[in-house]
Amino acid sequence: MSKKAPAGGMSEQDVQRFALAYHEAAHAVVHAMFGGHVVDVRISRGWFSGCYKGRARITGEVVPTEEAAHLLAGGIAMARWLEDNTDMSASAARRKGRESAQGDLSDLKALRRKYKDDAPTEKAAQRFAEELVNRHWSRISAVAERLAAKGRLSGADVRRLAGAPAVKKTRKGAA
Repeated sequence: MSKKAPAGGMSEQDVQRFALAYHEAAHAVVHAMFGGHVVDVRISRGWFSGCYKGRARITGEVVPTEEAAHLLAGGIAMARWLEDNTDMSASAARRKGRESAQGDLSDLKALRRKYKDDAPTEKAAQRFAEELVNRHWSRISAVAERLAAKGRLSGADVRRLAGAPAVKKTRKGAA
């Protein structure tokens, strides 16, 4: 975090809560906009550490490019929110967003191993994820603001707030 106080009189805990809400909301919204199923999305404050943690539980078949984009969307959305809503510089916000996405980057590497030539490079996935976060920013914001207030949203809540299309139906055994 920046040494400067957060803008708007927000506490550091509020900044952490909202930044994480935007991170998790971006995962959920991007996945939902591709027709993937969102089970739920949640953020909570650790009892011992006081730090927030989050999780977007998602299922469904999506192509590797879509999967890669949804994995990277969280850190990108977090960085954008931090830059827009705190005194953090753009480079510091991007660094913080990337730090928050370390697990997502590990998942992207696993995706690339699984799909080999069908998976995008990290750079291509990053560009696509940035485009999607920009395109769906109002949807991500709607979900994130509600998530920050409630702590948990069902997949139906995410779909409704994001105006997402119906979940893709896949035949049993279909790739």
